[in-house]
Amino acid sequence: MSNATLQQRQSVPINFGLEVLPLEGSRAIGVNFDFSLGPVAALNTQVSDIGMSMVQTMYIDNRNNLSSVSFQIGGSNQFVNCPPQTQGFFPILLMGKASLNIIGTSAGGVLVPVQLINTYVDPMLWNAFNPTVTGSVTVNGTVVIQPLTAAYTDYSGTIAAANVSQQVAPANGVRKRFVIQNPSTAALQGIAAAESLFVNFTSAASLAGGSEEIQPGGSFDTGTGPVTTEIINIVAATAGHKFTAKGM
Repeated sequence: MSNATLQQRQSVPINFGLEVLPLEGSRAIGVNFDFSLGPVAALNTQVSDIGMSMVQTMYIDNRNNLSSVSFQIGGSNQFVNCPPQTQGFFPILLMGKASLNIIGTSAGGVLVPVQLINTYVDPMLWNAFNPTVTGSVTVNGTVVIQPLTAAYTDYSGTIAAANVSQQVAPANGVRKRFVIQNPSTAALQGIAAAESLFVNFTSAASLAGGSEEIQPGGSFDTGTGPVTTEIINIVAATAGHKFTAKGM
């Protein structure tokens, strides 16, 4: 007993394989499948209308999509699936050479560029995004560290009121570095006697504790990372106390 049946009485011509070379030469045409308007996008055209005699390969650029994208090839009912944030070449099977019906589905809500190619390209798939690495990484070879470059903004000033917290810099989601210095002498601080400066983040700065103390001649430097993005507050015991602050 057989439980496999033929789908049709006779075989039909197909368009697929290394031995099939297009008379028009190697060609490709771009198609944008736009899923921003919905989860389905379809292409329905004649192969001859795009200047080709056949289509054998799809190049799918799904790098900007956080979801996978699937394409159903009309005629052969072949399904091609490209994972999120990847690119790749996918051989496709067309039944005959006249019609080109491709239905794409994706929940990503983005535009997915595709190249239809009339020659065969070996299937391949690769990641197309910069991964975030956590934990330890072993690197063999030479690592070149590029210096951090940016312009500093001057936040220097004076204490407006004695023992009253004041904001020296606003919250900054792209802050790269922040440095604040307490001058070393009374003359440089602009007051009768040199004193400490106190700094805190988001919450009010206080002389009573809970804030970073910068003694005369000292400084506080966030370094280049990780860097706080919070509001930066300062306080001192004497109004008119000068300080130097730079941020980028």
